[in-house]
Amino acid sequence: MTTRVIAIGQPFAGDDGVAFAVLDALGPPPPGVELLRVRDASALIPLLEDADRVVVVDAMVGGAPGDVRLLDLDDLEASGMTDLSSHGLGVVAALRLARRLGANADLRFVAVSIEPPTTLGEHLSDEARAAVPMAARTIVDLLASPTRLRRPMGVVGAGVTGGATTQGADP
Repeated sequence: MTTRVIAIGQPFAGDDGVAFAVLDALGPPPPGVELLRVRDASALIPLLEDADRVVVVDAMVGGAPGDVRLLDLDDLEASGMTDLSSHGLGVVAALRLARRLGANADLRFVAVSIEPPTTLGEHLSDEARAAVPMAARTIVDLLASPTRLRRPMGVVGAGVTGGATTQGADP
């Protein structure tokens, strides 16, 4: 079984690099799990083609900064959250295209809510940095499932209404 955890972002665009920090927090992957980094959503398409399970982690604008959400593709599309793609395909469009092209991976999306970046640099805001352990824990929990990824739970970390919420959680 091929399982991939794919972080998407721009590490030199402030909080848009939070997904890479989440991947770093995971440490070495368990056997059979690949940890990958991409900077452009179109790179997701071939990575979904031959995978059985995929977890995509990305920074998204929407919700309170630092919230961590676990979503499936339909939930992501309906959430009103937006990615920070500056050109080309956005994350939702890339994932939908991969589906149309035959990718059938069991897919989940871990979104970390951020404010749109206003400066360049590798520094994360306090809210994004605080969300990293919760996002990493969410991914570890998903990977612990022996077969399919668990049903999305909505907000899994700090503070907005709706879904299962763990406020102030610190792994």
